[in-house]
Amino acid sequence: MKRILVIEDDPAISYFIGQCLKLGNYSVLKALDGAVGLSLATGLYPDLVLCDLNLPSLNGLEILKQLRQDATTTQIPFILLTSHTDLQTHENALKLGANVFLSKPVRAKKLLATVQSQLENISLPSAAE
Repeated sequence: MKRILVIEDDPAISYFIGQCLKLGNYSVLKALDGAVGLSLATGLYPDLVLCDLNLPSLNGLEILKQLRQDATTTQIPFILLTSHTDLQTHENALKLGANVFLSKPVRAKKLLATVQSQLENISLPSAAE
């Protein structure tokens, strides 16, 4: 069973995402702030991180930057969940290595399809193998 780390400070959104992922047969780890989320990501190596942009202690971009600088976590797919629609935020996140953006509010079907797509991308062998 694939483990998904959800870093989201809004308990209602965290609960909704967790329930959606459980219905998709994923194991769910949760953190309500950025520092705890980063600690879980670097200590437990989830298969995917789904992270809010605006968080207490460390924001989503700071978490992403630290995960991409660490050789043990650099390949973990990172989905940024945000209500920000400005182009600069999206460009910054892509430069730092975010795989996908999901806009809040997110629908269950879109969430599960995006997670599945990202997990399939990392499990496919490369052409060189």
